[in-house]
Amino acid sequence: MNILKPYNSIAILKNIKTIFLTKDINKLNKPTYNFLSSMSGFIAHYNLTGFQYNYRDLRDLINDLKNSSDYNDPEREVRDPFFAASYGREYPKSKVAILLGLPALINQYEQTINQHFSQDQKKRELNIATKLAAQHGYKLIAA
Repeated sequence: MNILKPYNSIAILKNIKTIFLTKDINKLNKPTYNFLSSMSGFIAHYNLTGFQYNYRDLRDLINDLKNSSDYNDPEREVRDPFFAASYGREYPKSKVAILLGLPALINQYEQTINQHFSQDQKKRELNIATKLAAQHGYKLIAA
């Protein structure tokens, strides 16, 4: 048996809440990165910085969280005796505590995150369109 140290579920959920509240993936800390990057469905990243770059639009992070089989079956690791036998009892319990806390955070912040990043995307796209129009002798006018 390879006993793993349990996650600090309270600290990880608090860090995710901070990220969602501030809409800033750069607030992601190493323990939370370690947890999120180990969830099913997340691609491998070289490091915390690579993860932050990939999920700078928090809509992508929320989407990948919601599509993770860990998120959709949070209690699998406490139901399956393999995990307790392999990693000790506390590690799976700590993981489940985080997975059970994620839906509430997503429900609380998803709408404002979607609005924020949609507006940001619109600004970026209109800026590009304005530059392209000007480059070709046109001027964009709002409808």
